[in-house]
Parts: sequence; structure tokens; C-alpha cells
Amino acid sequence: MNFEPKVFLGMIFNKQNPQLRDAFLKATEAMHADGSYDAILKKWDVTVIDLPKPGVNLATS
Repeated sequence: MNFEPKVFLGMIFNKQNPQLRDAFLKATEAMHADGSYDAILKKWDVTVIDLPKPGVNLATS
């Protein structure tokens, strides 16, 4: 697959529910730590969209 040089994929969370956003971030961090994030990207041949670490509002930085 061909992607743009820098691609950000994300989720949208209601600002009135930061607990859900934080829980999603924590789960994503755990997937990075245990290697399952990389395994999913490799399985679907989309390693080009790999981000070094998950975060909030990464596309704005």
C-alpha cells in the first residue's frame, strides 16, 4: 500500500469524557509495550503508518 509520508490515524472522543480517551490511550500503550501493535501492522502490511508511541493530538504537534 502507498501512503503519504506522514499519516495520522486517530479516534475522536467527547471532551466531556476524558476518562474514555485516557483508557483508550492506556490500552494502546499496552499494545505497544507487548508487541501486539507491531504484529497487527505487520499482519495487515501497513507498517508504514507505525508511530513510535501513541499519544493525544499528535497531528497538531
